[in-house]
Amino acid sequence: MIFSKKQFLKTLFFVCLCLLSNEILAQKKLKKINLSGKWEGRITQNEGGFKTDYSIIMTLEQKGTSITGESYVFVDDMNATMEVKGVLRGGMLFKYEETKIKDFTKLEDMEWCLKNGQLIFKQDGNVLKLEGFWQGASSDGPCIPGEVFLTKVTPRA
Repeated sequence: MIFSKKQFLKTLFFVCLCLLSNEILAQKKLKKINLSGKWEGRITQNEGGFKTDYSIIMTLEQKGTSITGESYVFVDDMNATMEVKGVLRGGMLFKYEETKIKDFTKLEDMEWCLKNGQLIFKQDGNVLKLEGFWQGASSDGPCIPGEVFLTKVTPRA
């Protein structure tokens, strides 16, 4: 089948229009995302860190695109609670930073990291996820970075 230049341009225009419409609808849906609530999961630290795998709970409150809350990181008998602030960008990228350590327990030879990261919002059926990377620093200098994997907790009565 051979298309004339005019037919090809009309077809290309129609395809582009369809793709643009789908993108606009997807963006409208994503702009309605509210990250408020409790998120649980794990945070990893690349080789050379104190531990390679920690548990994490983030409790977030979203107002517009601004997000505040707390992160609670724990492993073995050690834990830390940090203040979190961040922003939702592009409807699906959560950029955050821990601004201060509020409370902690630790071993004598370790320091907790104040982390910042970039987490992508994902939806897998009814499961809401935030996944991405973190980096940070402690009083001893830069921390060995890692990844974050969170799932939104559904409130139960």
